[in-house]
Amino acid sequence: MIILALNKMKIFILLVLLTSVKSCIVLSQSDKVYKSYEVDTTPEFIGGDEAEEKFIRRNLKWPSEDFGYSGYVVIHAFVNIDGRLKDVKLVKKLCPFCDKEAIRVVSLMPKWIPATKRGKKVNCEVEIPIHFKLE
Repeated sequence: MIILALNKMKIFILLVLLTSVKSCIVLSQSDKVYKSYEVDTTPEFIGGDEAEEKFIRRNLKWPSEDFGYSGYVVIHAFVNIDGRLKDVKLVKKLCPFCDKEAIRVVSLMPKWIPATKRGKKVNCEVEIPIHFKLE
């Protein structure tokens, strides 16, 4: 009787382990981050490019009028299936203030419309250029 109970316990543990491995495999496939050329529709800021630029201009802070830098900071991230920006990183730096400010502004962005592939929402990379120039 005890041997039978132990064998059932071993079978149960094996089933739990197999189920866990299967879940991990499925999870890793759904976490794939696609390049923009691999998807049917690319991620989009709600309202389009114009709304994205307006959001950036409205939220970007400047240290002073005599700030001596101008140029671009480029942020790389991915839009997940829920529309949230994840893994926000700098790919083109300008100066410490601009770099930090660009990351701050991008981190404030609301949810995006996620990319799709074959009718399903997927994670997809985006690059967001932010122009620093006093006008």
